[in-house]
Amino acid sequence: MVGIDARNKHMLDTKYICPICSLILRGSVQLTECGHRLCQTCLNAEQEQMDIDLPRTTTAGACIPATAQFEEVYEMLNILASGIETLVNDEQRLRNESLQMQITLITLKEESLKLKLSVEESNAFLEGKKLMSCDIFHMMEH
Repeated sequence: MVGIDARNKHMLDTKYICPICSLILRGSVQLTECGHRLCQTCLNAEQEQMDIDLPRTTTAGACIPATAQFEEVYEMLNILASGIETLVNDEQRLRNESLQMQITLITLKEESLKLKLSVEESNAFLEGKKLMSCDIFHMMEH
């Protein structure tokens, strides 16, 4: 015998309505795992169906109480918020590192230009010395 049908059942709190037959509970049984209430007949029918069709799970196995669902959602939100915070921190760190690299690059560029100028000056000086040596050598020959 399934639950009781009534015209005003929509006015009742859902905890008094069987989630299987959608009628007012009759011979109410509360599941210990999740706290849901079912008609005894509906629970028996679900258990019989489970014996025949093993891949299907009954409401008893699949139920999670609302508070547990909220806790899972809350935990997931905390994980996501923590992940977002980590990403924001990483972004800031990478921006700082990028700025430091840009400054270092500018400094290295300036230093390489100075080094290039120094090498050019040294080459010019050595070329001048070479020419002077050649001139002195030619003078000594004559």
